[in-house]
Amino acid sequence: MPGEDDFPHGLLAEKLAALADSLAGQQAGMLFTKINEVAQVEGNTIDAAGQPFSKELFLAALSKIEINFDEATGEPTGPGLVIPEQRAAEFFKEIASWESDTAFQAAFDAIMAGKKEEWRARESSRRLAD
Repeated sequence: MPGEDDFPHGLLAEKLAALADSLAGQQAGMLFTKINEVAQVEGNTIDAAGQPFSKELFLAALSKIEINFDEATGEPTGPGLVIPEQRAAEFFKEIASWESDTAFQAAFDAIMAGKKEEWRARESSRRLAD
């Protein structure tokens, strides 16, 4: 009868890790499918029609989302962006290069000012639960 030391722990660990990765991928896929369905119903989607990511698409997306702000600092607190890992570095480099574009910066600042006003209105109408 084989002893405990004869059991291929490494193989079991590999199979469990692969299973966990598969399940996590399936759950993420279901989550993004549900988010997409809800966003479609709410009208919070943008069809880029195959266009590459651009300043205009970024600003259009920004205008459709709800943003909260930190009460103490007034800085935005979210939401986070979901970006494919292989695209993240290029994405942030692109956005950083837009900061020197005064038209983009003015449009961005105007959207963020509007988002801050929306947040203030939401916060001022909130009621504390009993």
